[in-house]
Amino acid sequence: MITIIAIVITVAAVAVSVYLVVKDYKAKAILEKKEKDVSRRMYELAILKELGDRIGYSLDVQQIIDVITNSLHQFIEYSAVSYMLLEPEKVIFKMHLERSVHRRFVNDVRDRMLGSLGALLDREFDKKNVEEILSGAIIIEELEEPVRSFFNIPLVIDERVVGVLTVADTKDGLYKEEEMTILYKIIQQASKAVTSLQSVVKTEQAKVNAMVESMEDGVVMTDADYRILVINPAAKRVIGQEKKTEITIFDFIDNLGGKMDIRGRLEESVKLKKTLTLQRGNYAVQVRHELVNTGAAPL
Repeated sequence: MITIIAIVITVAAVAVSVYLVVKDYKAKAILEKKEKDVSRRMYELAILKELGDRIGYSLDVQQIIDVITNSLHQFIEYSAVSYMLLEPEKVIFKMHLERSVHRRFVNDVRDRMLGSLGALLDREFDKKNVEEILSGAIIIEELEEPVRSFFNIPLVIDERVVGVLTVADTKDGLYKEEEMTILYKIIQQASKAVTSLQSVVKTEQAKVNAMVESMEDGVVMTDADYRILVINPAAKRVIGQEKKTEITIFDFIDNLGGKMDIRGRLEESVKLKKTLTLQRGNYAVQVRHELVNTGAAPL
């Protein structure tokens, strides 16, 4: 009788021990999940703060995406993080390699991204128009590991697709919904910020355009890449392009280049941060039956 009781007590003790171990395992799993959730949330807040601190009022989408991609290694594993951005005459493909890969890995990611971009915009892209920028680890041809894990997120500004961001790895089944969700939220927040700022800029630019339109003097405003942002009728008249809607800096160079060092003086004006005349010397030049004085001032 004593032996039977001892056996029962032993079995009960084992059952309690198993129960406690299982309960402890579940509690540990819950705690680990909470820690991961907190870690991801802290990362999300940190990257959004960094975007605000480092970008400020920038409308440079490439700079914004660079900030995001440069910090992704803090919470997600990858062999490469890449983005594609649409430019007027090309597609920028920038990839940062966290680990060395084969050239075929790079080409595969590029082709998948081009396919995604084409599907989003319902158009085809020529590989010849892709400008490739690689950074990080080096290409090693002896490595044969293909792309096994891959996901991309559209980059949308003001309801317009401007590119895609992609994370890829040689390991299989690496990315879960949590990683994709947090990255999507960060991209979405950055897109909203840029869209809001663009709206403000458009409103202010409309005011500037209205003021410039009524001026008797010719006024042209360009960005750092000499893309014309604002031009009034008086400026079009000087170069004989009153009816042309899309004016470029080359219209000015073609019509005034022989009498004015346009590009050189613009670059010098920006470099010196001072107003300079565009014509050679300090005298007005004759352009299409008019005497014209020109100047460039950095903003």
